Amino acid sequence: TRSFIKIQDGCDNFCTFCIVPKVRGRAISRPAEAIFENIRQVVDYGYKEVVLTGVNLGRYRYKNYNFEKLVEEILEIPGNFRVRISSIEPDGYSDSFFRLFHHPKLTPHMHICLQSGSEDVLLMMRRMYTAQEFEHIALKLKKDHPGFNLTTDIIVGFPGETEEDFEKTLDLTKKIGFGHVH
Repeated sequence: TRSFIKIQDGCDNFCTFCIVPKVRGRAISRPAEAIFENIRQVVDYGYKEVVLTGVNLGRYRYKNYNFEKLVEEILEIPGNFRVRISSIEPDGYSDSFFRLFHHPKLTPHMHICLQSGSEDVLLMMRRMYTAQEFEHIALKLKKDHPGFNLTTDIIVGFPGETEEDFEKTLDLTKKIGFGHVH
């Protein structure tokens, strides 16, 4: 019932804990038309859910397509199916992206990687966002879309993390109220 459609691979972020840029290379985006055709095929085969996958989905760029425009056009593909966004970083898309969750085909769920609720730890990790920016995104989603299921990843015991840093992560986790934490 579920088909995974890879739209992007590789990463340009070079976070301190991650080897992806070394093993998968720099970020590359799959051509939009190939993605649309792939989705039309799997819907014709009877799949009911399409999951958009990649290493850094929000950074999708191909010709005049960014991630938001790609998802918009996917939602307009005819057929009885829904679209789910797999794990995504909390950067690379604008506030206007969230309006897409009003579309009945877009599943009200996102797995957005937090990693830490401490600004200091996020800096040590070389993440491309702040805990405050993450909180803004999470609370906006929950306010604008009641019942939205937000899940995340957290790294505990990162080198240099203090008890105070860990407490900040716990506090932010409780404030947001994730549906699930990896």
